[in-house]
Amino acid sequence: MSRAPLAFRALGVRRMPGIADGGWELAGLSPGVNVVWGPNGAGKTTSASALERLLWPGAFHDGRPVLDARLSIGPEEWSVAMDGAAIRWQREGQETSAPTGLPPATERDRYRLSLHELLDATDQPLAERILHESAGGFDVGRAAEALGFRASARNPTTQRNALSDARARVATAADDQARLRDDASRLEDLRAEAAGHQAAAARRDLLTRALERMDAGDAERAAGEALAAFPAEAGQVQGDEADRLRALRSAIQDAHKRARDAERDADGARGMLAQTDLPSTGLPGDVIARMNAALGRLQDLEQTILRLGRELEGAREACRAERASVAGAVGDEAMAALVLPDVEDLLAFARAAEQHRAATDAAKAELEWLAGDAPVADVDALRRGRDALSAWLREPAAEARGGPARTI
Repeated sequence: MSRAPLAFRALGVRRMPGIADGGWELAGLSPGVNVVWGPNGAGKTTSASALERLLWPGAFHDGRPVLDARLSIGPEEWSVAMDGAAIRWQREGQETSAPTGLPPATERDRYRLSLHELLDATDQPLAERILHESAGGFDVGRAAEALGFRASARNPTTQRNALSDARARVATAADDQARLRDDASRLEDLRAEAAGHQAAAARRDLLTRALERMDAGDAERAAGEALAAFPAEAGQVQGDEADRLRALRSAIQDAHKRARDAERDADGARGMLAQTDLPSTGLPGDVIARMNAALGRLQDLEQTILRLGRELEGAREACRAERASVAGAVGDEAMAALVLPDVEDLLAFARAAEQHRAATDAAKAELEWLAGDAPVADVDALRRGRDALSAWLREPAAEARGGPARTI
C-alpha cells in the first residue's frame, strides 16, 4: 500500500540557531519541485534544516527554534508549530499528534541531496537520479528483480494485516519516543532553569552579604564618631561605674535619713531643754560626773538591798516554818511578846535597807531632773521631804516607846 504524499505549502522560520528573532517566511510552495535561490547566508540551508526539524524533532538538540509550517498529507490539510521542545500538530484544524508513516530520522539524509551529486550523474534523467538517491543510492527495482522478489504477496490480506499491526506498533513507539523526547527536552529546560535559579540565589546571597558589609561599615563609623565625641577621661572607665554610682546614691540616701533622724532628735532635745529651769550657761562641769558616780553607788546599793531582801525572805520563811513547828506549844500572843536580840538586829537591818531605798529613789529623781527627762519640781521641797524621811527612819523603834509598831 503506497503512502499518501506529503508536501509543504508554507514555512515560517522565526528563530533558529544563528538566526535572530524575526526570520523569514517561504509561502506558495508547490507539491512538485520548488527552487529556492539566493546568495550565501540568505537562509537556504537553514530553511532545509527547519523542514527536517519539523519532521524529525528528536534528531536535534541544539538551540530553541521557533518554526511553523502548513502542509498537506494526501487530501488533508495539516499545520505544525514548534517552540523549542514543544510541538503542536493540527489536522483539518483539530489538535492531533504527529503524523504516522514518516521515515525514521536515521534515513533523513536520503531526502537532502546536494546539487553536485545530482549534476555528477551521466546519461540519467534528473528525476530518476533523485529517486535513486532517495532510495539510499540503490536501484530498489533492479535489486528486487535480481533477488527474485515478486511485486505482489502470496497472501496479501495477511501481509496487509501484519503491515498494519507493524505500522501501529511503530506509531505507538514513535509516540512514546516523542513523549520521551519532550520529557528530555523539558528536563533540560528545567535543569537550565534550576541553574538560573541557583545563579540568582548566589547573586542574591552575594548582594545580601555586600549589604550586610555596608551596614556593618556604617555602624562601625557611627560608633567611632560617637566614641570620638566622649572626653579623654572616658578612657578611664572601668565598667563598674553604674554599680558604684548606685552604691553611692544608696549611701547618700542613708546619710540624709540619719541626718533627718538626728535633726529630729535634736529638735526634741531642744524642746525638752526649753522646758527645764537649767541656766542657759549649762551645769557646772563636775555635776554630771558626780551624779553618775552617785547613780553607780545607788545601783550597787540596790543590788545589795535585793540580795538582803532575798535573805530576809528566806529568814521569814524559816521563821514561819519554826513557828509552825511550835504552834501547838506557844500561842501567837506569846510569840508576839518575845523580845530577843536577834529581833532587834533584824529590825535594825530593815531600817537600814529602807534608808538605802529612800536615798536611791531621791538620787534617781534628782538625776532625772538634772538630765531634763522629768518635769520641773520644787527642789527644796524634795530635799526637805528626803530629810524628814531620813529623820523618821533614824527614830528608835516604836515598840521601845510603847507605841504602835511600824510595818516595813
